[in-house]
Amino acid sequence: MLTLVLTVLVLVGAYFLQQGHPFLAGIVAVAPIKIIATSLMTLEEGGLARLHDVIGGMLIGQVTWGAVLLIVWFAVK
Repeated sequence: MLTLVLTVLVLVGAYFLQQGHPFLAGIVAVAPIKIIATSLMTLEEGGLARLHDVIGGMLIGQVTWGAVLLIVWFAVK
């Protein structure tokens, strides 16, 4: 439940931050939600071994989505 509340707070903060600083809002929105919230949920339910697997998946996912976002960025630019 704590991770859900923190995630909502980060989303609300990113919403207000994007009005003046959209680049910073993008950084704030990505890091806490994917890394902190997912890690806390996994650690609570599965322990360190499961957290290790999740971090590996997040690293691969970050590279994959980073490539997709780069393509979209060039297409929009």
